[in-house]
Amino acid sequence: MGSREYAQSSRKKPPGRREIYADADSQQRRIDGKKTGKTTSLDDLNASNLSALLDEVVNNPIYRDNSRSIQKAIAKKNGLSVAADLLEQAFGLTHNPIYEAASNA
Repeated sequence: MGSREYAQSSRKKPPGRREIYADADSQQRRIDGKKTGKTTSLDDLNASNLSALLDEVVNNPIYRDNSRSIQKAIAKKNGLSVAADLLEQAFGLTHNPIYEAASNA
C-alpha cells in the first residue's frame, strides 16, 4: 500500500497524474475528502480502473470546481512562489536578503 495513484482535473495539468508521496495515505484522504481527484492503490491500477477514474474526474463538475477553488487559494497566497523560495533556501540555491538581514541583527 502506501503509494497511491490519482487522477486530478486542473486547467494547467493533464487530467491524469501519478503522485507517490512518503505520506501517501494522508494525501489520499485529502484528495478524496476535498473531492479534487480520485485515488486508487497501485495494486488496483489497470486500464479499466484508470479509465473509470479519469472519466469521473473529467465529467463530474464537482472535481473541476473544487480544484479551481484550491487553485485560486494558492494563487491568492502566492503559494507556489513561497514554496519555491523555501525549497531554494533549503537547498542553498538562493539567498534571502530580508532573512539574512534579520538573522544578522
